Amino acid sequence: MGFRTIRIFSAMGIACMLFLYLDAKAQYSIEQLQSFLKKPITDSTRVEILNELSWEYLVISPEEAFNYAEQAEKISKNIGFVQGEATSYNRKAVALELFGRYSEAISFYEKAFDLRFSMADTIGAANVLLNIGAAYFTQGYFEPALKYYLQCVRLKEISSQKSDNTMAKAYNNIGLVYRAKRENREAVSWYKRSLRIKQKINDVVGVSNTMINISLAFQNLNLPDSALLYTDSAFAIVKENGLEKQIAGILVNKAAFLKDQKKYEASEALLADAFEWLKIYPDEQVMIYALKQQAENWTREEKYSRAVENLKQAIEISSRLNLREILQASYEELAAVYEQSGDLKKALQTYRLSSQLKDSLFNSESERSLNELQTIYATSKKEESIARLNDENKNKDLLIRQSRERNFFLFIITFITFLALLALLYSLRTNKKYNKRLEAQNKIIEDALAEKELLLKEIHHRVKNNLQVISGLLYLQSKNISDEKIADVVNEGRNRVKSMALIHQKMYQQDNLTGVNMTEYINELAGNVVSSHQTGVQNIELIVDSDPLFLDVDTAIPLGLIINELLTNATKYAFKLAEVEKPKISIRLKLLDNLLKLSVSDNGSGISDAEAVFKTNNSFGLKLIDSLAKKLRAELGIQTNNGTMVTLDIYKFKLSKNG
Repeated sequence: MGFRTIRIFSAMGIACMLFLYLDAKAQYSIEQLQSFLKKPITDSTRVEILNELSWEYLVISPEEAFNYAEQAEKISKNIGFVQGEATSYNRKAVALELFGRYSEAISFYEKAFDLRFSMADTIGAANVLLNIGAAYFTQGYFEPALKYYLQCVRLKEISSQKSDNTMAKAYNNIGLVYRAKRENREAVSWYKRSLRIKQKINDVVGVSNTMINISLAFQNLNLPDSALLYTDSAFAIVKENGLEKQIAGILVNKAAFLKDQKKYEASEALLADAFEWLKIYPDEQVMIYALKQQAENWTREEKYSRAVENLKQAIEISSRLNLREILQASYEELAAVYEQSGDLKKALQTYRLSSQLKDSLFNSESERSLNELQTIYATSKKEESIARLNDENKNKDLLIRQSRERNFFLFIITFITFLALLALLYSLRTNKKYNKRLEAQNKIIEDALAEKELLLKEIHHRVKNNLQVISGLLYLQSKNISDEKIADVVNEGRNRVKSMALIHQKMYQQDNLTGVNMTEYINELAGNVVSSHQTGVQNIELIVDSDPLFLDVDTAIPLGLIINELLTNATKYAFKLAEVEKPKISIRLKLLDNLLKLSVSDNGSGISDAEAVFKTNNSFGLKLIDSLAKKLRAELGIQTNNGTMVTLDIYKFKLSKNG
């Protein structure tokens, strides 16, 4: 749990704070505004009142808000009241967003922008650009959102009108997009620009929110000290300025920091405070993550029934709010608690629910990515059409101007030029048809490649799921075996299956479908193996030193199985016969010219006749290592100085395209 779950919660919470430009807030109640409409007033005043009523109804009834804005639009057009018309478009767009009709909303925002720009109202135009970016961001279309946020920044930079508040919001929203794209260093840079402006204009709420955003980006960069510094700063500002509604969320975040630093008592104390604040200022999303984090604490203390109750509450809230990613993670955590408590039937049932949700989320993400590509393509084609139309108009103007300047004595030259233009137009027409056919063919190829990539990801996803089912079945089988040796054999088989499943998991979670990121894979595999076998020896230090390699699947799978076997042997036997003050296991994977070199070493008791053991031992694990080494055309070596080190010089391996 830890950073990962809290990170999701905070990203969603801050994303909900995206700025929507809605002009000035109403100063009168709905009843007062409606009474003003019954009095003799000018048309422009009537427009302003209708727009204010639209504002008031946005939360109460978006449909009524849209109707009032539409009335304001009609009157504004009749009397030529451009500012009122622009405001009505903005109100209608926000109402449509609340209905989830984003395409229509963006259309009205663009109309509002055109009017604001024609009025030389650069502040208003910049704020509308923020709205358009927010509409795209809400749908998960990050590239179009970033484009409009950057346009807002450029418009403000060339404008003589100043609005520090607008710039601060634009910088913050750009940071949100980069963090959503997992470009966290870039996100921190933009957040800090926003923070400097907010500190300058004394925007206390904005300062605390941006500090939390910076903290989350540092979490993603695995810089916990920097993240905690900004979290503490935000907490101090919130307490000093009485912003009590934000206290619970910050407490939950800070509790996660302390828990990851193994300061469990301090973490639980902060969680207890957070629950008290949530009673005063309820926030269901903060409640979800407080419940999940407390469930993790109770699981660690083996209070399984309490952990189950917390996770069930988190699942109920997530389901009601339709927070599908959080719901899937909660089911996965609940299944793990059931498994640890020994209720294997419920664990398997809950794992199945989690797997079904994960499949659904994968399909939704694929559909969202395709829609974003279509949106980007449509936007770029529209811009190309406009640019082409402008160029054609310029050429026509030039030809007309030249024709007026010519006289009768240059008639022959004009005639020749005319013939040349005809030939040029014919050539352009022919090229245009060819370009259209070429674009159509490229689109077919792009669609085929995109479909192939989706299918490959789906295949890896399915293979991983099937291997996980096999692993689960082996685990259940091992629980019914009384013979410890046979149970160990089954569990070792389960670890081998998990090592292969992890490869397919890495394949569909990354953009590169042709190979496996070995640094990430070895770290996760080694952590799983060592943690699953640390029964007699605690706190084995694991050191992984790997070149940044992407290996083909046919190389990664046998290599992963070899590492699994060597780590299993080391954790089971290296520290069994002699006590070691600081037990260590090291894994190194290096590419030296045309040689891939693997070594797995420990500082344990060592083996008296290591080579004889590897040559004569009839265990399945050592036979498997020998067989896989032959497949990779690897030379196997072993050293027993200050422990045991097994080396493989691999001559048959294949790097992926990104390797």
